Amino acid sequence: MCAAPCEDHCRRGKIDAPISIRALKRFVTDKYGVESLAPQTQQSLLDGETDAGNKWSWHLPMQTRIRKSIAKGKKVAIVGSGPAGISCAHDLALMGYAVTVFEASNLAGGMLRHGIPEYRLSRSLIDAEIDRTRALGVEIRFNSPLTSNFGLADLRRDGFEAIFIAVGTQRGRDLSIEGSNLDGVIRAIDYLLNINNGYRVALGKRVLVIGGGFVAFDAARTALRGGSDPESGLSHETVDAARLAVRAGADEVHIASLESFAEMPVLRTSQGHEEFEEAKKEGIVFHPQRGPRRFIGESGKVKAVEFIGVQRTYDDNGRFSPV
Repeated sequence: MCAAPCEDHCRRGKIDAPISIRALKRFVTDKYGVESLAPQTQQSLLDGETDAGNKWSWHLPMQTRIRKSIAKGKKVAIVGSGPAGISCAHDLALMGYAVTVFEASNLAGGMLRHGIPEYRLSRSLIDAEIDRTRALGVEIRFNSPLTSNFGLADLRRDGFEAIFIAVGTQRGRDLSIEGSNLDGVIRAIDYLLNINNGYRVALGKRVLVIGGGFVAFDAARTALRGGSDPESGLSHETVDAARLAVRAGADEVHIASLESFAEMPVLRTSQGHEEFEEAKKEGIVFHPQRGPRRFIGESGKVKAVEFIGVQRTYDDNGRFSPV
């Protein structure tokens, strides 16, 4: 899921090649993760059966001793079960804390489950990671959002000594231009959330995506895999919606971005370059350096978009300042 920007900016690359962070993470995951070929290895470390002599506190053989040294009964509440919430719960449980996760929906995983298409991230893998965390003693309370009737003060009264807020961001960006409320103008984040939660979303035969990031790619490729039966509409936001639509039966899919190809966010990483080349092979048409001025509608439905040319997207200090 990570585009590994650290590799693209690794200073070692100026000498020969960047450090292969993704490959190193894959090695550790294969050896100790939920997909491990020898899952008993991690458990033997946690049980203190193996000790390589490392006394660093996060060295797994030390965890049994650390947990015994921490006072029992200290309670921590975590709000949200996305990657940040589950990671925090996992690490705190290893340290001996009694952890309770409060999740607003009926499934754990946050945007891992609700925002990323299944073809990119297996739901069985998400479940395995969450089950591994729950096996450490973490409790997850589903359908338990923080509200005006149940908030931080209530968690304090329930005896939680620390609270970690990990609610994430599940709202797409709106374009504050004329016509953005027309039927058929859809935020890509909302589109993905609906598709991944089993709702039917219709797209049209001619689809325009406004933006230059990864979200539009995800949305475009999801429809191809049975996420919806496109009939009418127009999608807008980042770059994954386009590829999905072209595979789902759209006759034309276009991507318009403020940025030039050199500035486009999706092209800032090696993984993004791969996504971009795949999109081109699928027939998506790109329109760089185009800024939307207004959506044009007819009978309440979007029919066209008026654009203006963009000379630059960032100022001399690298701040977003399109001209």
